[in-house]
Amino acid sequence: MKTSIIALITIAAIGVTTSAEAAQLTVTDAKVEAGQLIVTGKTPQASQQIGLDGLFTVTSDSSRVFSFQISTYVPSDCVVTLTAGASTNTAVVAACGRGVSPRGAWVSGSPYLTDDLVTFQGSTWRAMSDNTGKRPDTHPTIWEQFAARGAKGATGATGPAGPQGATGPQGPQGETGLTGPQGPIGPQGPQGAPGVSGANVSGAISATVGAGACVNLNLGIPGAKIGDAAVFSTKGAVPAKLVFTAVGVSTVNQVVVVACNFGTTTASVSNLPVHVVTFQ
Repeated sequence: MKTSIIALITIAAIGVTTSAEAAQLTVTDAKVEAGQLIVTGKTPQASQQIGLDGLFTVTSDSSRVFSFQISTYVPSDCVVTLTAGASTNTAVVAACGRGVSPRGAWVSGSPYLTDDLVTFQGSTWRAMSDNTGKRPDTHPTIWEQFAARGAKGATGATGPAGPQGATGPQGPQGETGLTGPQGPIGPQGPQGAPGVSGANVSGAISATVGAGACVNLNLGIPGAKIGDAAVFSTKGAVPAKLVFTAVGVSTVNQVVVVACNFGTTTASVSNLPVHVVTFQ
């Protein structure tokens, strides 16, 4: 009878111990390996969310096993705090010593950890504590000058001139550029000698020119002779970037005018008053 009572008490104690272990948040490993913070363990419940330092979370599997593998974070004090529901546990991270960590040029919005190295205004600075947005040169309790910027050296002597290089091959012919806009009218020149009488005609024209295109307008001008120079002017509103240029007289009684549209949309004029003068 006494033996049976002892056996029952032993079995009951074993059951209580197993239940207590199942309700705990446990850590089986915490280390830095191959540049990653690795923390593994078990949560009190299956499929339970667990947080690390209030920054990262994972969910345990059906066996309550969880695993963190973080490549962007190492605690500055080498201790992590884990929270799952009402359970909390801490663990010391093995192989956590960071040494100095070069981070390049200082950026105001980037977070920095203790022993991070940055460059700022020609000097190198070491973070003495975790910080964000603290300029190294104005926060001496947070940053220490790790290597000061050196003084500007003296200008070196001018070296000898190098030998004349070989002449390179001639480059290809460039594309012909677009006709430029008509320049402003210059000041009136002195009175010239009387010339051969030419044409002097007023009229109206209509034309439509596509974006980035030029078209020839053949204007019937009585009195225009082959070889005459021509002056073309408008007497009304012309769309922006639509330019007219008189080319000359290639056929008797006909003046060639080029209309170029330097805009990005089609431009047109209708019954635009113009004046054409030809002369030799």
